[in-house]
Amino acid sequence: MRSRLLLNIALLVLVALLGYYAYTTQQQNQADTAFQLTALSADEIEHIIIRHNQRSVELRKSAGRWRMLQPIDIDANGFRIDTLLKLLNTVSHASYAVTELNPDTYGLSDITTSIQFNDVVIEFGDTNPINNYRYVRIGERVHLIDDHFYPLLSSQVGTLVARELLPVDVSID
Repeated sequence: MRSRLLLNIALLVLVALLGYYAYTTQQQNQADTAFQLTALSADEIEHIIIRHNQRSVELRKSAGRWRMLQPIDIDANGFRIDTLLKLLNTVSHASYAVTELNPDTYGLSDITTSIQFNDVVIEFGDTNPINNYRYVRIGERVHLIDDHFYPLLSSQVGTLVARELLPVDVSID
C-alpha cells in the first residue's frame, strides 16, 4: 500500500513538472513570435491624420492636449486619442514582406482606411476570417494585429470630439 502511494505521488510530481515545462515553452514561443507593431512611443506623436473612405480627420497635440483641426476646429477627446495611440505598441502576431503577398487577397490594394502618426502611415486591410486579426501595412511589411482599432477609425467624426461643453481653459464667473 505504501509503495502505491509513493508511486502516485511521484507520478503527480512528474505530471506537474511536464505541465509547467509545456506552459513555459508555449509562453516563450509566443514571446519570440509576437512583437510591437512600431518602435514609436505615444509621447513622440504630435500629429495624427485619419483617412477613412472620403473623410479625413487631422489632429494636433499642443500644450499636452489634442485638438482636431479638420474637418472642424475643436478640442479632441483625449481618451479616444489615447486609445488610438495604443495602436503604436499593439502586438504584431505575424509579419510578412509585402513582396511575398498578393495585396488583393488581404484588402491592401485599394486602401480606404489609414492612420498617420507623424510620418508613419499604417494602412488597414481586411480581417483574417480564421482568427479575426486585421491585416495592416506599414512600409514594406504586412502585420496581423488584434482588430480593436478599426472600429474607432471608421466611426463618425463626433466620436473624436471632446465631451466637455466648454473648453477646459474657460472659467464661468
